[in-house]
Amino acid sequence: AAKYKLATSAELASSIRVVAEKNTSTIFGQLEDNVSASEKVVVYAYKKGTFNRTTEMQGQGSSNIKFKNAVSSALVTSGSGNYQLHYLEAGQDYELHFVSYKDTNHDGEMEVQGTLVVSTIGEIDILNLKLNANATLEVDAVVTAVFP
Repeated sequence: AAKYKLATSAELASSIRVVAEKNTSTIFGQLEDNVSASEKVVVYAYKKGTFNRTTEMQGQGSSNIKFKNAVSSALVTSGSGNYQLHYLEAGQDYELHFVSYKDTNHDGEMEVQGTLVVSTIGEIDILNLKLNANATLEVDAVVTAVFP
């Protein structure tokens, strides 16, 4: 049976955002991971300068929400490494953070293993992504290490 943990009403209200689709952009790409042995990888998009690794990994609020300040997130598809982040507000600078998960205690729930250190393919800086309206940006990366 699936286990669901619901956030409080206040936490849910603070996490909802509304954007006009014509003013949004998409980031997509492929992550090559031959290093981490992750069971699951999630990519999180943050407005530039708002990611605090210690805070985000500890969980926040009464529901202990990890990566609470992310603007968007997407599961990196197992096998292909593909991901897509939609409805990112244009005119903003973003940064991407990849996080490794694994069910280390075999309880059916994934635990954070750490953030993935990645090298981008090309000259793209994943910590400084500028998006224009209706833009589609491809960001491909290779995992080089896991930062626990």
